[in-house]
Amino acid sequence: MHASQSESILPARRARRAQARLPASACGRLRARVVQAVVGAAVLFAGALPVAHAADTYVGLGLGGSRQALNCQGYAACDRSSTGNFKLFAGVEPTEHLGVELMAWRLGEAQGRVNLAQASGLPSALGTGWAAARTRSQGVALSGVARTQLDAWTFKARFGLGHVEATTKLDTGSVRSSRWAPVWGLGASYALDKSWAVHADWDGVGARNGVLQPRTDLFTVGLSRRF
Repeated sequence: MHASQSESILPARRARRAQARLPASACGRLRARVVQAVVGAAVLFAGALPVAHAADTYVGLGLGGSRQALNCQGYAACDRSSTGNFKLFAGVEPTEHLGVELMAWRLGEAQGRVNLAQASGLPSALGTGWAAARTRSQGVALSGVARTQLDAWTFKARFGLGHVEATTKLDTGSVRSSRWAPVWGLGASYALDKSWAVHADWDGVGARNGVLQPRTDLFTVGLSRRF
């Protein structure tokens, strides 16, 4: 009687133990499936995200000529253009079509006439009326850049604000002046490879009364390196 009872109890205990183990194995399979689902969803989500544009940076140098809006009427020695001009520039392009560019430039000497009567704040010893003048300037500007690319060609338009320092030499003395002025420009470049490109640029600098600080156009060609 006791033997038959023990034999009947043992299978029941084994069944209960097996039933007790089932939930644990089911939980393990459930955890594995949840992990797989999370990983799969993460992979799908990452694949669905747009690829961000890596910010490109570049530096460059340009050499060329300039033209200053000086008056040449009745002045035989007039020469609005100048040589020995250069500009340095560096920029960053956080998006495919937009960027920011810092430019510094220095212009050679140009000759013309200025109307001292239209210039304010000048010492009287410098005289009044029209006078022969030789002027040179330098400056730095920060501009926003819009760009588009066509194969190896890149075309840019720039607009920003610059600070200009000018020196004007007269027969009666010299005048140093500074101003904030709008700057603008257009440019084209051709990529020689992934790093180097050749540039052709035009940059304009706004005038202040067109007297001692005339409007200036700068034309340069040069090289740039992209990082």
